[in-house]
Amino acid sequence: NDVDALRAVLEEYQIETVLCALAIHIIGVGQSFLNLIQAADKTTYTKRFMTSTWAARASFSIHGFQYVESSAKLQDTRLEWTALNLGWLLDYYAMPRVDTYIPQTTFAVDKANKHPSVPGDGKQIMTFTYT
Repeated sequence: NDVDALRAVLEEYQIETVLCALAIHIIGVGQSFLNLIQAADKTTYTKRFMTSTWAARASFSIHGFQYVESSAKLQDTRLEWTALNLGWLLDYYAMPRVDTYIPQTTFAVDKANKHPSVPGDGKQIMTFTYT
């Protein structure tokens, strides 16, 4: 939570681009994200900021306000920025039959009914990444 300490690290290592993958769909992480944006904006080296939305739609998430707030904060900085939507990792669908570093979860698959959860109406193109 120490913006000045974050700024000092970015300055010490002369970080030009911040790639932020904080999972701000988790309550409380949003403030850390805002602090990182503020620290990056205060440096002399940092020019760009890339954030990840982790395949979440702010309007559907109970913590969506954190996405909206961070996007608004980025727009108010001098930083060049973009948001990256990673999509869903294939690992979630292949657990536990594949090796993965991701903890097992059930949001992508309804294990009780042995049925996958597909976002949208099932007709949209989806991109999967396997870790």
